[in-house]
Amino acid sequence: MPSPLTFLLCAAGVVSLGAAPVARALDPATALQDYHHTIWTSRDGAPAEITSMAQTQDGWLWLGTPTGVYRFDGVRFEPYQPPAGSRLLHNRISELVAMPNGDLWIGYVGRGLSLRHADGRLEHVADADSKVRDVFTLTRDRDGSIWAASTLGTRRYDAQRRWQAIGREAGVPAASLTTLADQHGRLYLGADDGTYVLDRASAKFERISTDYTVSLVESPDGQLWGGGNGVLRKLPTPSPTIARPDWLNQAEGHAAGIFDRDGNLWTLRCPRGLCLVRQPQRLGGRIQPARDASEKFDQPWQLSNLSTNLLLEDRLGNIWLSTQAGLERFRNAAVLAAPVPGADGFYRLARGAGDTVWVTDVRAAQVWR
Repeated sequence: MPSPLTFLLCAAGVVSLGAAPVARALDPATALQDYHHTIWTSRDGAPAEITSMAQTQDGWLWLGTPTGVYRFDGVRFEPYQPPAGSRLLHNRISELVAMPNGDLWIGYVGRGLSLRHADGRLEHVADADSKVRDVFTLTRDRDGSIWAASTLGTRRYDAQRRWQAIGREAGVPAASLTTLADQHGRLYLGADDGTYVLDRASAKFERISTDYTVSLVESPDGQLWGGGNGVLRKLPTPSPTIARPDWLNQAEGHAAGIFDRDGNLWTLRCPRGLCLVRQPQRLGGRIQPARDASEKFDQPWQLSNLSTNLLLEDRLGNIWLSTQAGLERFRNAAVLAAPVPGADGFYRLARGAGDTVWVTDVRAAQVWR
């Protein structure tokens, strides 16, 4: 096994070769372009137009598309085949959400809602004729009930397996866009006219923000953020905050952005491609990724497609990106570039004192330490 100070020489420059990192997160000191970036497209068996993603507790990455549900083990893509005697309600998938117990919720475009249990059983909990369809997000509340935000309004699935419409009488807008249940025991709804939180005592929702909210995400410290119109805004959060649960970033893909385990913000459509905002806390309570991005992948040769859909952080800390053309992954690399601004690239190396290395280029008549 080579040591971290082993070097490889090539005409393109100098790279260092070290053992694979053991930290379960992307190295925040690594530049975006230096992460190991893998792209899967139709040539590799990846489905196109991935519009929903989730990672279940068994490690599978699930992908929802207009042609059905697929799952990926890091090597092979395979269409999901329900158990004998059951089938999906439709092939056009609107949402996938993984639960901590291993269950996977499946929402359909123009249809109902299904639940794939951790043991493999497929159960339809809302049929095609129900008023639970075109689901945007699903959230499991602390009592085990499920809250769904959809084009037809907000619905709650209780312990008696009944669906209940939640409307104006509970202070809820006509259509909610996103839901989130946090580790403080609070339930939030995001909508066109703001963000709402459930008052458990009165069973009514109270508005805590008037900004358009299409996505609700948490930073690792448990701070809640609302996303919409290209901006993420800090929302009122109980103090002191409780750290975000590890599984939350694996539960579903996010279009507005996600905070990775080190608190860096990954976002999409800023105005195109992928943006990374390092140390976003320095920006205060309002982040505009198109303006504040530290690094971007916004050129056609950098991604499979600049029409990006979702981001997800898996349980190993890898970042997954879905585009209209396929699936992409960013993870720590064992080989990192050590840029040397030489004219010719014919380098000679020598170890210096301590951890330093001397690099010379005779043709360019230059030396670097």
